Amino acid sequence: MMESLDDPHSVYFTKEEMRSFQEDIKGKYVGVGMVIQKKVGEPLTVVSPVEDGPAYKAGIKPKDKIIEIDGESTYNLTSEEASKRLKGKANTTVKVKVFREVNKMTKIFELKRETIELKYVKSKMLDGGIGYLRLTQFGDNVYPDMKKALEDLQAKGMKGLIFDLRSNPGGELGQSIKIASMFIEKGKIVSTDKKGRRKYIYKRRPLLWEILLWYSKTGVVMP
Repeated sequence: MMESLDDPHSVYFTKEEMRSFQEDIKGKYVGVGMVIQKKVGEPLTVVSPVEDGPAYKAGIKPKDKIIEIDGESTYNLTSEEASKRLKGKANTTVKVKVFREVNKMTKIFELKRETIELKYVKSKMLDGGIGYLRLTQFGDNVYPDMKKALEDLQAKGMKGLIFDLRSNPGGELGQSIKIASMFIEKGKIVSTDKKGRRKYIYKRRPLLWEILLWYSKTGVVMP
């Protein structure tokens, strides 16, 4: 059914997977600190390690393939089953075998689970009056943090902004709409199509009009 959409960003969630997703975007859980993706018949893919989390500190990187968790192959696990094995009680450990395509390296990491408190927004001023803002996920109620970070940068005399969305896996639609509205002067923000009923959302809360949007290895100036 999902394949008929021809959309790589559309995924069907079971009840358990939806519960896990909602837990993640709330911003606090006990685990190793990774956003993961699972496709049928393939190993787990690391979308992004949570900055300063156990996986991040151990050296796990985006696009790494987790092929085993505590000696068990991940090829036939669902994303929910894999998530359960990675999460657990604080200060317990889990071993993951990782394959890194770029250098064909396979390595076992022993990670200690800890309470992960996700901080989705990080910002700082760079030389030349350029603000830097990183958004790691569109988490629950992240809009106020984004707004404050931008206002703080503007108060420091920001002349331009680098908006870093690398390895951002997405998240909560309502928050995404609010954040997009900060940068879009006119036109539609998003459209939804539910059983043939298309809905357009035009809400805008513009704060500035010129940014350098940096994604992966490409940069686009948005006037």
